[in-house]
Parts: sequence; C-alpha cells; structure tokens
Amino acid sequence: MNMHLEHSHHAPLPQSKQADRVTYTGAAVNLFLSVGKGAVGVSCNSAALVADAGHSLSDLFSDFITLVAVRMGRHPNGHGKFESIGSLCLALILLTTGLSMGTIFNRRLIEMLSIQFNSQSTANMAQLMPEIPTYPCLIMALVSILSKEWLYRITRKVGEKINSQVVIANAWHHRSDAYSSIVALFSVGIAMTFPSLIIVDSAAGLIAAGMIGMTGFEILVESIKELGFSGNKKWVERIRV
Repeated sequence: MNMHLEHSHHAPLPQSKQADRVTYTGAAVNLFLSVGKGAVGVSCNSAALVADAGHSLSDLFSDFITLVAVRMGRHPNGHGKFESIGSLCLALILLTTGLSMGTIFNRRLIEMLSIQFNSQSTANMAQLMPEIPTYPCLIMALVSILSKEWLYRITRKVGEKINSQVVIANAWHHRSDAYSSIVALFSVGIAMTFPSLIIVDSAAGLIAAGMIGMTGFEILVESIKELGFSGNKKWVERIRV
C-alpha cells in the first residue's frame, strides 16, 4: 500500500516537468528575441520592431510567472486558483504592454503627421522624418514569426496535455508576439519599398499594441470567469461553451 501511495504521489511530476521545460525554452527564445529585435530595431531604424522587442520582453516576464504559477499549482489544494491567478497576471502584463506601447506610438504617429502637414518642402520633410528601415529588420521579424509560432504550438500542446490554464495562456502570449512580428514585417517591407510611407512603421507599432491589448483582455475575461466560477463545474462548462 505504501508503495502504491508513493507511486501515485510522484505520478504527476513528469507532466509538470514538461511545463517547466517548455517554459524555460520559451524564456530562452524570448531573451534572444527581446535583445535581438531591440538592437536591430534601433540600429536599423524600425519603430515597429522596437515595439515588438518590448512585447518579447513582456513574454519573458510571463514565462517566469508561468513557472511560479505551475509550481505553486502542483499543491493539490491550490491548483485551480494558482492557475487562474497566474493567467490573470499574464493578462495584466499584456494589457500594460499594449497600453504603454500604444501611448508611445500614438505620440510618435502624431508627431510624424505634424511633420508631414507642417513641412513647407519635401526636402525639409525628408530631413525631419526618421530614416528608412533596412534589411536586417526584415530578417529579424521573420525569425521572430517562425520561432514564436513554434513556441505557441509546443506550449499549447503541453498546456492541453496537462490541462494547465496558465500554460495555455502563455502559449497565446507567444502567438500574440508572432502577430505583432507579422505587423512589423509588413510595415518594414512597405517603408523600404515606398519610402514616402515611412509613417506606416509607426502606425504598425500602434496596431501591434492594440493586438497585444486585445489578447490580454481575452485572457483577463477568461481568468476572471475561472476565479469566479471555478467551484461550480456546470458554470465553467457553460462559460467554455
């Protein structure tokens, strides 16, 4: 009997280690992307890529929150609440990131529109407007899209396998970063092809911020539902349907 109890106590560990492993993998990728996109965005003149670097940095923070929530959730009496609280924290990080990025790029967009409308000559406008993004921005954005979509898929697979809400929420955080990288890729491509449309780069940063905020809002609503009705399985099933 003692052997049976010991075995049953340790049985969940392999699955929880899967959550640790996939989250550590995500953290390593997010560290690389936040540094890489920030450096390339600044040196190669892409506001959208700099914004995308900020998103990857928020993903790095969410990875640590996921690790804490998963480990605390291993306690049999606190699993559901810790998972929901972890998802709530991830949602708040996304909302804060989206709001701060949106504020920065809204201000930048207004400044660029003001330059376009108030410049008396094309030469003056060219001197005041930011420089055109270069090819490394395209490469970095593409690397981000591919790596974040891969992280989304492997993280969601683990989250569904171990039935972890916070791991699944972190997977969607990865995908929201992939979406913002797609926006960055197209904005850089447009700015390089049509230099007169450099303003699109800042507009793309604003769009990416909105997408991040929407993802955070969706996770926030689901987390609040789970926290409010987690004790009633029928309500949970109705909410999920």
